[in-house]
Order: sequence, then structure tokens, then C-alpha cells
Amino acid sequence: MKTLSSPEAAPYAAAKGSRMSPGKAFAVIAKRTGGPAGMAVSAVWKGRDTLAKILIVIIALLLLPVMFILMLPSLIFGNEGLDAVPDNVLNDNSVIMANISQTETSIETILREKHNLLLDRILAEAANLGTNCEYSITDDFSDQIIYESALIISQFCASQQDFKEVQLKKLEQILRAETDGIFTYSVNITEREETIEGTDQTETIFHYEYIIEYAGDEYFSNHVFHLTEEQAETAGFYASNLHLFLYDTIYSVEINLILFGRNRKCGGGSGADKTWHTLQPGASKPAWVF
Repeated sequence: MKTLSSPEAAPYAAAKGSRMSPGKAFAVIAKRTGGPAGMAVSAVWKGRDTLAKILIVIIALLLLPVMFILMLPSLIFGNEGLDAVPDNVLNDNSVIMANISQTETSIETILREKHNLLLDRILAEAANLGTNCEYSITDDFSDQIIYESALIISQFCASQQDFKEVQLKKLEQILRAETDGIFTYSVNITEREETIEGTDQTETIFHYEYIIEYAGDEYFSNHVFHLTEEQAETAGFYASNLHLFLYDTIYSVEINLILFGRNRKCGGGSGADKTWHTLQPGASKPAWVF
């Protein structure tokens, strides 16, 4: 083992034997150590703040992918919960796409059910109108409903305190229980005078226009998931990151259209787009025109 001679050991002894601060000791060693070694020690000490900043930046860059993944709604990784996520989910976007597609199918099915339930209520009410009444239904959502699945998925994930509850079946349960009011209707009643056939008399005909309304994406935050302000902010981050994550893929979740597969002729718009039903004495419930 090499033993330091007095000149070599002096700076280290001075630093060790004194009660000077580590910074001063480092400076003494750098000053009293000659040659390239002393210059290197001095340069490292003088640039310590810069080196620390560089190290922090490098660590942050290495953590960016992890942080980004943590700010995605976890439902997209596995519809049966994080405990059942496949091993290749982070390396195979098709797994994520399949999960999103399955989730959208569930959302579409439930919204369709709610729409059709409301439609049945309108038809039942219209069947009980008076004999001098007619009705029409303005339904802008008979063919399609525009909704943002990325936002719904994100709000659901943000609403769950326990990550184990982030499962598709839990989302379906919430949507079925909390979306009864997402479709509503209003009634616009007008009247006109009409001559009774074969007579000179007139009668008043009342027209009931049932207008179906959809609450839109705003409904989910307050009435379905009941988000706090903090949860709503988190959901916004989730949705933004999900859009960014899917930006360059062939799959888009920004706007989705629910196609009901049936074209009802009494949709909204001009009179030519409506089907008018007149209830006559003794008439049964009028047939719906598809």
C-alpha cells in the first residue's frame, strides 16, 4: 500500500484535522493538489450546481414516459382491472384499442337503451291524447348521438378512489343507474281550426310536438360521476393525455356517433321530415313509422 509523503498528505490532513466546512475542505484539497487532478477537482466543485441541474434534467427525462403513463385513464389498459392487465399492453397498442372499443360499445348500448325508454314513454303518452289531437316527435338523436368517449372514460377513472374499482362492469353499473335523466323531452302544443268533412262546422285540432333533448357531455361530470373540482381537473388531464396518446394512431375517440340502425321518418327539421299522427275516436295506438 502506498504511504503518502508529507507534501502529499498535507492537504488531506489539513482538511481532516480542521473543523472547516466540507466546501472549504474541498477547496483546500483542490488548491493544494497540483496538476490535472487538482484542476479536475476544482472544476467539479465550481460546477456542482450546474451538474446537479443536469442530473435532475436527465432523471426527469427518464421519468417522463412513466409520468405520462400514470396520467392516462387506467381503464384503457384493462377493462377487468389493473390486476388483469396483460403483460404486453405497453408494447401493443392493439390491446389498448380493443379495450377502448369494448368500452365504447357498452356506453353506446346503455345510451341507446335510455333513448328508447324515453321514446316508449312518449308513445304511451301520445296514445292517450284526445280524439281531436295529433302529435309528432322531433328526435334529432334517432339516428345518432354525438358523445366523447375519451372524456367519459377519463371522468369515470377520476371518480374512483380505489383503483381496483376501475373496471368496465363498474362503469356500466354507474351509467345504468345514473343516466335516466340524460334524455328528456318537452311538449309544444299548438292548435288550428279544421272544417269537419261534410258539414259547415269546424273543430279545434290540437297538435302536440314532442321534442327529445340530450343533455350532452356536461351531464356526466355532475350527474353521473359526481366529480369534485379536483376530480374534474384530473379527468381533464386524463382526457388530454389520452387524445395525445392516440394522436398518431388510426383510431380516434374524440367524437363518436351512435347509429341506432333505424331511420325514423319523424325526425326533427321541416314539416316534410315529420310524421303526423291524428287520433280518431276508437282508434288504437298509432303505428310508428320507421
